[in-house]
Amino acid sequence: MKRSTNKEEVLKYIEEQCEKQLKDNDKAIGCDTNEIANKLDIKRANVSKILNELYLEGMLIKIKGKPVLYSINFNKKESKFSVNFDNIIGADKSLKKSIQQAKASILYPPRGLYTLLLGETGVGKTMFAELMHRFAIENGVLSSSAPFISFNCADYANNPQLLLAHLFGSKKGAFTGADKDRIGVVEKANNGILFLDEVHRLPPEGQEMLFYLMDKGEFTSLGDVDNVKKSNVLIICATTEDVDTSLLATFTRRIPINITIPPLRDRTFEERYELVCEFLKIESARIGREIIVSPNSLRCLLLYNCSGNVGQLKSDIQLGCANAFLKCISKKERNIRLHSTDFASHVKQGLILYKNYNEYIDKIVNGSKRLSFSASGVEEILEGGKAKLPDNFYEDIEDRIQELQERGVDEEDINVLMSLEIENYFKELIGSPERGVNKEELSKIVDKSIIDLVEEFLTYAGAKLGRVFPNKTFYGLCLHISSSIERIRTGKKIINHNLKKIIEEYKEEYVLSLNFATKLEKQFIIKLPVDEVGFISMFLTLGKDSDLEEITHPIVVVAMHGRHTASSMMEVAQKLVGAYNIYAYDMNLDKNAKDAYQELKELIVKNHRGAGVLLLVDMGSLKMFGKLIEEETSIRIKVIEMASTITVIECARKSLIEKDIDEIWYAVNESHSNFFNSSLQSLSENFLVKKDKVIITVCTTGEGSAIAIKQMLENKISLQDNNIQVVPLNVNDIKEFYSTVNKLAKDKKIIAIVGTFNPDIYGIPFVSVSQLFSGKGIRVIQNYIRDDHRNNYVEVIENYIQELDKTIDLDLYKEICLSTIDFIQNDLGYYIHEEIGTGLVLHLICTMKRLSNGSESPICEVRDKILRDYEEDVIKLKEYMNILTKKINVEINIDEVCFILRNVLEIRN
Repeated sequence: MKRSTNKEEVLKYIEEQCEKQLKDNDKAIGCDTNEIANKLDIKRANVSKILNELYLEGMLIKIKGKPVLYSINFNKKESKFSVNFDNIIGADKSLKKSIQQAKASILYPPRGLYTLLLGETGVGKTMFAELMHRFAIENGVLSSSAPFISFNCADYANNPQLLLAHLFGSKKGAFTGADKDRIGVVEKANNGILFLDEVHRLPPEGQEMLFYLMDKGEFTSLGDVDNVKKSNVLIICATTEDVDTSLLATFTRRIPINITIPPLRDRTFEERYELVCEFLKIESARIGREIIVSPNSLRCLLLYNCSGNVGQLKSDIQLGCANAFLKCISKKERNIRLHSTDFASHVKQGLILYKNYNEYIDKIVNGSKRLSFSASGVEEILEGGKAKLPDNFYEDIEDRIQELQERGVDEEDINVLMSLEIENYFKELIGSPERGVNKEELSKIVDKSIIDLVEEFLTYAGAKLGRVFPNKTFYGLCLHISSSIERIRTGKKIINHNLKKIIEEYKEEYVLSLNFATKLEKQFIIKLPVDEVGFISMFLTLGKDSDLEEITHPIVVVAMHGRHTASSMMEVAQKLVGAYNIYAYDMNLDKNAKDAYQELKELIVKNHRGAGVLLLVDMGSLKMFGKLIEEETSIRIKVIEMASTITVIECARKSLIEKDIDEIWYAVNESHSNFFNSSLQSLSENFLVKKDKVIITVCTTGEGSAIAIKQMLENKISLQDNNIQVVPLNVNDIKEFYSTVNKLAKDKKIIAIVGTFNPDIYGIPFVSVSQLFSGKGIRVIQNYIRDDHRNNYVEVIENYIQELDKTIDLDLYKEICLSTIDFIQNDLGYYIHEEIGTGLVLHLICTMKRLSNGSESPICEVRDKILRDYEEDVIKLKEYMNILTKKINVEINIDEVCFILRNVLEIRN
């Protein structure tokens, strides 16, 4: 007989206990970690790990408190319960406001508020309602066994009697066909949540019966009017229609909270990308095979018009994966390869929009990046330093066309795909590392006459176009011309799928290339086709795109109320400073706010240069536009309020000499004494150092071993909680490896390198595999992570002192803040996430500064609750902190300690 695993034993024990609790107390209370560890004789650390796994799988509900309790998820459906309001895609972006409203609705005493969810078909209203139910259980508003009953009012919309019978129940004989007593969903949802989808299909009499239930908590079943029943149910409704025209005013008045779920088109590309990745992981788990996804597939899915929102996106991905799966089976391949041609025609239309949005999409999908999706996650193979050389360029094009033809792709789709791939080829060439050009070495593989002609051509073209070309243009064009001449001499065709676009968009470059082609024809006695002239033209565009040049300066946008207010300020700044990176938006007083937002957004999108936007506004709705546009477009925007002409001049002047938008913003605010208007939240955001962190795993035997080391780290260390990504790399080519590390270091903080090979990179610690297996390596990495947190806290203190108050004693405040955090973690046993730690450091500084100035401590509104549940911890922390703060003549009282523990424990009012 097969022996049960620890995981199965834990789940079985919790199920038995919850069933027993439900029988004895009418509700499941749950079990804590220590109880399970003692009863099953399993180490507490192992039990804790198992409980977290079961929670992430949606098998368990985690109920906050001390201790944390785990209960069976009685409402589990598929895998959707692996998410909650904190980790759902878009939680900190497009869904942030909706989630805040939902939490407020659930937590409002005594048992929450009735809520109406608004949004188009497919936006995820049902799942959102389920997450509200989960949140209610986790926060003790509902018991863990509280039901979640979902009912779609459209199912019986054509039969009002049957609809009301399903809602409220019915007695036998109440209407034709009522052959037995029926319990309605209102009764089934007692002490839980009833979700009514498409509530606009509920007839007026049904709405009236429902708002009687809302008012009195009472209802009657059809045919049983004398028997009044009670139901303690929280109702959440959803509709796709306009509330004012589809629902009774008397009904909507009883629903105080309206939450709008945004459609997919209003969510950011980054969010849509995360959704695509999540659905691909789900499909991989369902099929049981890895799915290798092409870059063009991702571009299609990010850009096509998905009118059915998230629901349709999921369905379209399923269809594409099904088509790819059939091809995989027929070819007897292990892994599924998903191409853009596997999708329906309306999805493939997304590629046509790529040109309009490539600036944003290229930040998410690299030209050559292929992702491998599996049930365990996504693997990204970084190919730094592997840009292709032009010598096999045509062969690659031919092979790719042949592959597409063999797969049955029609000619029109082939042209679109090849056009994109040619563009990406040149983008990769631009993105490759600079080569120091050695003509002598180059002449060993390229005819010297070609080198001389190319050099002369680039000198002439540079003068005509007013452009300086990078070394890679010279190097690449020499190799390309050499390869093209050889190809023409052997009678092979040259086809350029981008020719029409090149002639239309790069006329000057094309004319210059035609003249150069004439010289090549005379020199080598050949005939160059116009397709080849198009390729030469593309070399002249290298570096022309602002995305591929060095970082430019920020732009300044002045947005003011009035017909000419902003324009006048801009004109003054341009004349006095000579700044032509400044733009004006005049908002007429009768202008609709929605139209103004759209116009301002278009102005910013059209003119921004990649280094951010300083948005100077006067008042009203314009103040909010900056944050909204930043969330929608991912363009960095810093807003300066109540801007005067002097402010505009100052911003214009600084933007010409500074590239860092944050430094300009700080300097301008400081000089105009506006800095203190920023909220503490803004301070936290600006002082918080970059959180994207990486641990690199390496192996000389190949990337598979590096991936194995990655999995080992992920199993042993809580990397997700520390916002750390593990990136596996191989070192078959040491130059390529260093190039990739350099690229990572530009955007991310590298905590350590772990593996079988020490690359000896200054400033990045190395942990060997032998240390990893011995256990020492894990402790070393954890110390690096902890030290990194401490370094970040120190940086916050230093920034605060530098920016706000230079009178503070750095060493004393550093000792008090860091010692307090260490005591809370080591002595009280509460883990502090870096983000919470940063906020806590700022809070401690402000507290000590306030008390040292003689101000009284405010009353902590959750003091009684904290003293009731954590009295011992409060006393310990108060005694310890007063030893520390004695050095600055400050005494910490009970309220101040309660404020600190409230932040650490995230206790709500």
